[in-house]
Amino acid sequence: MTRKKSHLGRTKRRTGLHHTSEFLPPTTSPFRTAMKRKLTPMKSPIQQPFRSPLYKAKRKSHRELFKDNDNRDTNWVIDMNSQIQSDNAPNPMNDIFDKEENNNKCSATQTQNVTVENCTQTENDYASNILTNPNIANNIAKELKEMVDVVVEKLSLHSKLHLTLLTFFKLIVMDLFPLDNIALMLWSDVVRWFDTSNTTHMRYSEDTKLFWKIGWRLFGCRFVNFMAGFKNQSEYSLGISEKSKYSPKTSKINFAVPDIKVLRSFDRFKCDSQRDPGIYDDVISLLEQNAGHMSFCLTFDGKKLKQGLTQQFGDVDLIGFENGPTLMEKRSILQQTTEDLSVLSSQIRSQFDKKVPLKRLPDELKAQLKHFLLNMLKTVSTGKHEMEQIKRKKEYAKDKLMERSDETNWRNGKFGYAISAIIAYIYDIDTFVGKSEKVIREICVCVASLNGKLFVDDRNVSLENNSAFYAIDELQNVDENYSTRLIKQRTERWFELRASAKITGSTLYKGLGFDGLKNQKDYFEGQFCGVPSKTPSEYIANAMKHGQDNEINAVATLVGKILPVVLPDLVYCEEGCVVVHDECLNPFLVVSPDGSLRRDVSMKSSEYAVEIKCPIRDVHYELPERYLLQCLSEIEALDVGKLIYLSWTDTFTSVFIVDRNKSLFAKAMQLANSLFIFDIR
Repeated sequence: MTRKKSHLGRTKRRTGLHHTSEFLPPTTSPFRTAMKRKLTPMKSPIQQPFRSPLYKAKRKSHRELFKDNDNRDTNWVIDMNSQIQSDNAPNPMNDIFDKEENNNKCSATQTQNVTVENCTQTENDYASNILTNPNIANNIAKELKEMVDVVVEKLSLHSKLHLTLLTFFKLIVMDLFPLDNIALMLWSDVVRWFDTSNTTHMRYSEDTKLFWKIGWRLFGCRFVNFMAGFKNQSEYSLGISEKSKYSPKTSKINFAVPDIKVLRSFDRFKCDSQRDPGIYDDVISLLEQNAGHMSFCLTFDGKKLKQGLTQQFGDVDLIGFENGPTLMEKRSILQQTTEDLSVLSSQIRSQFDKKVPLKRLPDELKAQLKHFLLNMLKTVSTGKHEMEQIKRKKEYAKDKLMERSDETNWRNGKFGYAISAIIAYIYDIDTFVGKSEKVIREICVCVASLNGKLFVDDRNVSLENNSAFYAIDELQNVDENYSTRLIKQRTERWFELRASAKITGSTLYKGLGFDGLKNQKDYFEGQFCGVPSKTPSEYIANAMKHGQDNEINAVATLVGKILPVVLPDLVYCEEGCVVVHDECLNPFLVVSPDGSLRRDVSMKSSEYAVEIKCPIRDVHYELPERYLLQCLSEIEALDVGKLIYLSWTDTFTSVFIVDRNKSLFAKAMQLANSLFIFDIR
């Protein structure tokens, strides 16, 4: 059964107007019932923010929409909170209460804290006068002695409050009562409330206004109305008091609570209401000072931001707060690159007009052209990687929206526009990736031609016919000296050498405990206690097999596409292993690089070590930390200055150069010696 809505309820929903009754208590009035809302409007990643008209700023305007219903000027409420006026200054409160009465009040209450802001003497000034003028302090003490008997007698009639007052004085004397306690401040406001002759004279401290505003923001108007009590409700309608001239003596309050207008205009931090877009450091500093150790989630609403439809400068400008290079820096780099490209293009065109062959180009022009093209190769490759990451996120968002809508008829659903926009965005990314691959290929061909080398532009390459590749069998015929570097990997002799060592380059990370204590324990038990090693999982076994099967493809990519462009004067040579002995000349460490780059086939001409990884999923866009010690051990084993780390997939290959770090490797070896070399006596 459904209840029929009344006409009054429908009117309230349509117009937003509320009928209020002056005779109903605050907790049951229709206005306060309409103001019922959720407990917290604070925004967080967990709870939905409460959208309330209370947070709409009320700005001064000549339009009738922003004027008050009555003729009373209320703009002075905000002004009076922000400044203290003198008695001689123009006071907009003169039409509400008598100025002479206010001046007399200020002079008659010197024994109390001055709270009326129209008085020239502030609370701090009065406190300082008490400390400097002994007559004022003596007068206060004398007046307290005269009233103490009457106060004790009256307080004793109400739940023995005189004993509480005595305890309060003792605690103050012993410095055991916190004078900044909010309950004491609220009680002080209640005292000042009943000490005023008119409720419009009441002024609240900054701390209590902050307390009531927080309560209002957290719990709404019902909290404020309940804590305030009835005040002077219905006195005007009954003819007891004139409008805006209510006496605190006849009020019924629980606490002295400011009006909602005062709380809404109260701003403890004095922040400007309107600012230009950007990050407000002063607000963040204030938040840091008052939030303690709390953490916050900074959110950014970018629904209204749209990339430019033109092909130039379509990025969103975050005014210098971008992650990484700012938009202005990117624009300056683009402008400088365009200018350099224009100058370089004119130089090449002049050589082309003279019909100068490629081999006879000036060396300076060749070096300049190679440097520029290699920088562009890095820039385009990085951009391609970033676009692929964005595409992955867009596809994830599209799949989620598809799940929330009808996959067969998503175009007519509420997410149709968002899904269409994502599909168009993915199409643009695919177009860019396709063009970037062509640009990368053209750059590699040009640089290889400038180096006088052949660039393999096919998916297949014959390593046997490539002059930059030397198998280990060929090296055995060239070098007559025996060396473990000439032992082919994955042979019986190679496995014997690895088994005789206590640790290898690939197990150094695990053996030193960087892969977790459990894995280190398993390695130690298998190496020294004879415990059989655990069978790897199916995923790890497939990953290892995938790496072994595709290592030859990574070598072909290195020889056919990377060396002609980056290191044209070096050749790739297969490597066996290097054995490092301990002080007793026993095998301690065995390192097996995947290869080396040399000037010629001799071992002494080695300049780079080579480590190849073939991940199943994504290519490595940065050097994984678990492979750092392995790379450093290969550098030290071959006694070279750098290492080429190559991560290969069937669609993309990334190359990193790892520099030598003797101090870090020495610390690792010192730790390994302390773990795996025992002094048995």
